[in-house]
Amino acid sequence: MARSFNRSFVSLVAGALLLTGINPTVAGGSPSLALPERGVSLEFFAGPSTPPNADLFNRAVAYGHFISGLGANAVSLVIQFYTPSIESNVVTAGRDVIDGVPVVTPSPTQVSAVVRGLSRSGLRVYLRPLINEHHLGLKWRGDLSPVDSAQWFKSYRSALEPYLTMAEDLHVHGFVIISELSKLSRRPGWSDLISWSRRYFHGTLVWDVNLAPRIVPAPVAGLVQWNDMYPRVPAASDGATVARILRGWDDYIATMPIPGDPQKQGIGEIGIVAQNGAYVKSSVHSLPTAYNESVQEKWFRAGCEYAIEHRYRSLFFWTLNFGVPVAQLVEQNRRYPMYFQPNGLKAIKWCFTRR
Repeated sequence: MARSFNRSFVSLVAGALLLTGINPTVAGGSPSLALPERGVSLEFFAGPSTPPNADLFNRAVAYGHFISGLGANAVSLVIQFYTPSIESNVVTAGRDVIDGVPVVTPSPTQVSAVVRGLSRSGLRVYLRPLINEHHLGLKWRGDLSPVDSAQWFKSYRSALEPYLTMAEDLHVHGFVIISELSKLSRRPGWSDLISWSRRYFHGTLVWDVNLAPRIVPAPVAGLVQWNDMYPRVPAASDGATVARILRGWDDYIATMPIPGDPQKQGIGEIGIVAQNGAYVKSSVHSLPTAYNESVQEKWFRAGCEYAIEHRYRSLFFWTLNFGVPVAQLVEQNRRYPMYFQPNGLKAIKWCFTRR
């Protein structure tokens, strides 16, 4: 039964890819010379309707085929941790209600099922815990300022431990130990946490920070650095060319020098909503403006050009939602314009299959 279910999912994936002009390929086959590591982000929310682990595995197999069909050889699997406020000392693998839908951090066994399914396509899997912003009001997770750093790190360790252990057991390629926590990245405590985490996980540890006036590099040697890039390009109109958008990227990023060698770093996120006006502030989740797929498509092409010109070793686009059936991934998603739209997918394929 499971094998039949799996075959039908793979058939759906192949059909969906062909409909959008994306030909299925084998992950890692015919690699781009410019981008050794080519990936997408995949958000995984659990909840009351989450299927059994066997079905999660089968869906992940289908997702793996879809992602590798884009020319990718890596995936950043995002799970959500929770905190009650901007100054809280507590981080948990907990539960919440978002947009009226109960959600919960997927358990290690649920994440394990998804990792195993994605790995079937030969994808490198990175596990990336990300602190949810639902209770932060208009604040961003990068502004987290816990009252007591020692208590915060203690809580964060407790949340991380079972996922680090699971990642080690499955030989997950990488684990993102910090994601976008700009203010917290400047506090002492990370060196100790990194040493502690290496007792549980022996794969690649990733230090992920945002493009900002002050980018804090990893505090100890041996970590891979990712930079999440959401530049603002107010001079670019919705009809701007890719070349004009790329000039805006260069101008914006020139004001905030990035430490280290890009050839040893990755771009952890490039994302944008498929809506008019998004070039002004690419990090927003939605805008009160018209849907426009070309905005996302051109932004992705410009970001790809930037990554190649600056010789980054890896690039990850944001994002897919694991809750969406694979066959629907090539359809417009006007309700959630931050997710990949059909033209955005074509831009990713164009980027990842370049020679």
